[in-house]
Amino acid sequence: AWISVGDQPHDIAAQWSTIGPTLVVLTQGSAGATAYRNGRSVATCSAPSIEVVDSVGAGDTLMAWLVAGLCDDGMTSTHGVTDDQVVDILQTAVNAAAITCTRKGCQPPTQSELAGL
Repeated sequence: AWISVGDQPHDIAAQWSTIGPTLVVLTQGSAGATAYRNGRSVATCSAPSIEVVDSVGAGDTLMAWLVAGLCDDGMTSTHGVTDDQVVDILQTAVNAAAITCTRKGCQPPTQSELAGL
């Protein structure tokens, strides 16, 4: 809304994915997140239904798990990442952010906590 008045966030994210970044992720709070590549949506991941205690750190948690997911797969860029891998990595990141919101303060989940989902 600040950068491109009148344009929709999804349209802006899709456009950005054509002008440099190979992966653009639009976070949408309780609606989850959508990833874009080459001007198109490649993944939309829903957030689990939770009781929100505190949203502090949710965005940072999502980004950390997104980057960690890429690194865990041995990727140094998003060029070789398949759309299916993006779906899996993004869903984990969205789930991690949701767990963070169920706790007071920024307390991201551990890998073992996420493995149970």
